[in-house]
Amino acid sequence: TDGRRAVVSFTTDWAKDALRLDFYLNALYADIDGKVYDPTGEGITGAQAGRVRCIGEAEQRIREDYLRILRFFRFSAGYANGIDAVSLAACVALKDGIDGLSGERIQQEILKTLTLAEPLAAFTAMQVNGIMPHVVPGWQATGDTLPELAAVISLTEEPEIRLISLIDSGVGLSAGTLDMCQTRLKLSQRIY
Repeated sequence: TDGRRAVVSFTTDWAKDALRLDFYLNALYADIDGKVYDPTGEGITGAQAGRVRCIGEAEQRIREDYLRILRFFRFSAGYANGIDAVSLAACVALKDGIDGLSGERIQQEILKTLTLAEPLAAFTAMQVNGIMPHVVPGWQATGDTLPELAAVISLTEEPEIRLISLIDSGVGLSAGTLDMCQTRLKLSQRIY
């Protein structure tokens, strides 16, 4: 991999396949009868405990695809009872890798996160850990609050409207900042 693209190879070995995935939570398989298999031995217990952790060495998993940083925060906000310190440290150490991702991939992950019941936890954690300047161009917000996003979350579940409030929280809504975000994140005319 180069942090964005991977060479695809196929296997029938679930244990081998599981080791190439991002999080233990995602390394669960089911057969045609619905029987669940946990080849890592940590997927089911992690899911039951509300734990999102990178499989194996966290920095290696993230170097394989830097989008996993954004996925880590989304999964943590959606499924976890807290943030895994080791996986978080790897995300923070490798956050510059986000800059090499396509705007479309970042936009898709942001919108998926914004569909969560409580997306504020993900974006606040990214803000506190210095990830947001790599996600939204021109990001300038500081501290641990995103007031515009917090206000809109209770009013609508529409991810596009939540996205505009996220941008407003960190950059403001001037024509220049919207143009910059539209260019980098490939926002559709519907959002823009």
